[in-house]
Amino acid sequence: MKKTELKSAAKKVVPKKSSASIITIAIVAIVVVACFVAIAFAKASTTPSTVEIALPKNAETKIAWPSYGQSAVGAVGNGVLATNGEQVAHPIASIAKVVLALAVLDKKPLEAGQAGPTYQITTKDVQHYYDDLAVGGSLLPVNDGEILTEYQMLQGLLIASGDNIATTLAEWAFGSLDGYLEYANKMAADNGWTSTHIADASGLSDQTVSSASDLVKIGDAALSHSVLAEIVNQQQVDLPIAGTVNNYNTILGEDGVVGVKTGNTPEAGGCLLFAVKSATDTTAPLMVGAILGAPSRLSVLRDTTNFIQSNVSNFHNINLIKVGDVVGKYETAWGETIKAVAKSDLSYYTVDNKKITPNTTLNKITSSKEEGTEVGTISVKINGQTKSIAIVLDKDLNAPSYGWKLLHPFKLSSK
Repeated sequence: MKKTELKSAAKKVVPKKSSASIITIAIVAIVVVACFVAIAFAKASTTPSTVEIALPKNAETKIAWPSYGQSAVGAVGNGVLATNGEQVAHPIASIAKVVLALAVLDKKPLEAGQAGPTYQITTKDVQHYYDDLAVGGSLLPVNDGEILTEYQMLQGLLIASGDNIATTLAEWAFGSLDGYLEYANKMAADNGWTSTHIADASGLSDQTVSSASDLVKIGDAALSHSVLAEIVNQQQVDLPIAGTVNNYNTILGEDGVVGVKTGNTPEAGGCLLFAVKSATDTTAPLMVGAILGAPSRLSVLRDTTNFIQSNVSNFHNINLIKVGDVVGKYETAWGETIKAVAKSDLSYYTVDNKKITPNTTLNKITSSKEEGTEVGTISVKINGQTKSIAIVLDKDLNAPSYGWKLLHPFKLSSK
């Protein structure tokens, strides 16, 4: 066969692809790639919406405050709830001993039922007694060589209100009075007691100051400590040399009063940091209050009794949100609706029933999520304190199906 004939035969064997076939293949490839891209990029993204929460309809209550000085009231674990008068630094007299007790227990911890380490009274400690006697301080009699436990010294501090034992405790726990003052003022700063400054151990100095609102916070801290909560509620105690000493807080045991500490100097006037246990609600936190600047110690005790009797019924817990309450929802572009519900109760303690509006924050979801997944928070802010709970999904939020993704390529968000 000739070369020209062979070439002609080869041309007949190898067919030529048409341009239409090439275009078809290209289109199919593009569609396939587009499908894969659509499936890869279409996500379970959805924008949430909140639900209006029905707030409790409680009429505001009017607090009956003393007519002088400054006052504040709160509850253990709930912060300061209400104040009266300008909350500025004011001499606090022997209430300063509560700060000392907190500092000592930081340095030398005690648990309920423990007496703690012992301390032997020295001639220097006896001299503290005579120094405070000379300036008219409140005293705890002591003798050289007397043995006192830490618990007994705290009783002498908070029940007998001994100025001399305050200095002894400060020097024992911190090595020196200056060491205590440095520690106490740092403790005040760290805890946000912004109006509080400690210039001595006993509070006899008019440079030892605080505000009523700070004292409510200090009282909260003291009552949260089992040892201090026990001691400040003791009406009297027997000590080795001093014998039976009575608590200056003579309203202990009346109207639910369970503490905390009196104070009285010419500069401070009559002062009282007090705590009250509800007689009707065993689950209620202790009420904590402070009154500064009364004409005398007796008048502040009398006015505290009036304050408690006039206001104790105003203290109650408001359950703003219950576990399972619907606070929002997620609606997806592919037809799912998932409720956002409260994970737990959200409540707050109040004395004046001021309307508190909750703040709801819901996160945008960008992938499938299981039932119970935390997706936000709901919180209330009351008197500078924020309380919050988690928000969770009430059922699974599923990713869109492959079919939906193919029909809605590149759609990344919903309603």
